Amino acid sequence: MSTKRIYSILMVSVILLFPSLLYVLFATGEHHIDKLEAFGPQTEEGLYQVPEATFYSHMGDSMSTADLVDNIIVYNFFCLNCSDSSARNALLVKAISERFFDKKDIKYLSINLTPSDWDNARVAAYVKPFNIEADQWFFVNQDSNYLVDFVHQGLLINSEYDDNKKPYGPGMSSIVIVDKQHHIRGYFDGNQYIDQSSIIDVIKRVRLEEYRQNAKRREDHFERRRDKK
Repeated sequence: MSTKRIYSILMVSVILLFPSLLYVLFATGEHHIDKLEAFGPQTEEGLYQVPEATFYSHMGDSMSTADLVDNIIVYNFFCLNCSDSSARNALLVKAISERFFDKKDIKYLSINLTPSDWDNARVAAYVKPFNIEADQWFFVNQDSNYLVDFVHQGLLINSEYDDNKKPYGPGMSSIVIVDKQHHIRGYFDGNQYIDQSSIIDVIKRVRLEEYRQNAKRREDHFERRRDKK
């Protein structure tokens, strides 16, 4: 058999075996990956969880974050009458949504920074160029005091956990990643395009954590069934 033929066989074998090897790597054994931080104070129940909040969306519907259960939520902010920093934030989120276009368990929630300026027609015009999926990305509003309380007390923005240190209001560009257990996993500056790769990395690591946890549960379930036999 020629060297070229042997090389071809080896390459095909590696390609066919790679998915199985990857599964074994993620599902078993010890992985030397730094654990992703969860932000917020410790509570009696454990890690801090972002409380539920209700809004009304750009589609005119009332919605609650409880409706987004079992989803990673990418919180961000927009402003109809602000500088182009708001547009940069939205463009960055758009790029992230395109990177994860096939991941339907990631939702994007853009909170209005100027509640008194809300107008359904203007918001619809603002949203239109982003060509968003209605069930994936929501532009929302609420009473000003309610939003201030949720952003500062719920998402802990401008707290000791948030390095951006910018309070809710025009010019703010924070992006907050919250996992499916409502834990805050990262704060980013939406004005910094360099943060795009960091946001993508955090989302991928959150998804990897979930994959490994599910794999461990399946393994434990299999072991329990085997022990009963």
